[in-house]
Amino acid sequence: MKYFISIITFLFIIGCSGRGTSITNQKIDIDELIKSPTNLQIDSKNFSISIYLWRDYMPISPPLGHPMRASIDIIASDSLLFPKNIEADKMWVFDSLEIWESVLLKDTPPEDYILSKRASGGPLWETGIFVDVVVRLVQDDSIYHYLKAENIEIHRTD
Repeated sequence: MKYFISIITFLFIIGCSGRGTSITNQKIDIDELIKSPTNLQIDSKNFSISIYLWRDYMPISPPLGHPMRASIDIIASDSLLFPKNIEADKMWVFDSLEIWESVLLKDTPPEDYILSKRASGGPLWETGIFVDVVVRLVQDDSIYHYLKAENIEIHRTD
């Protein structure tokens, strides 16, 4: 039982191929989401992601620390302007038994070829463990693409 949530039929109205899928009522389970590519091509432009996950244990933190946070950079590998018709709106973080699903918030305006996003309010998972992260990209408000980063460490800030 690698993923607790996959026991429950957890369906999304999404698609999960590197080609992208229209949002019109296509359903896929969590196991398909996990199979997302680590590099993606959309309209002849290649994309990858850089992710930093952490939990804050600064002295003013609660006894168990703050919930997990994420900083996500979606990178257009050609170093040209990030396409205006592509946005990132959701992410899923997978540990061995649980999944954190989060809406992505704007971090900063796109810096030429990088779109930065953030998420907060995550679970109180241990730091030092490694997880996988899937980010959903939305093209033209109607086509979903999925991009995965593997073996991302959850850091601890003291």
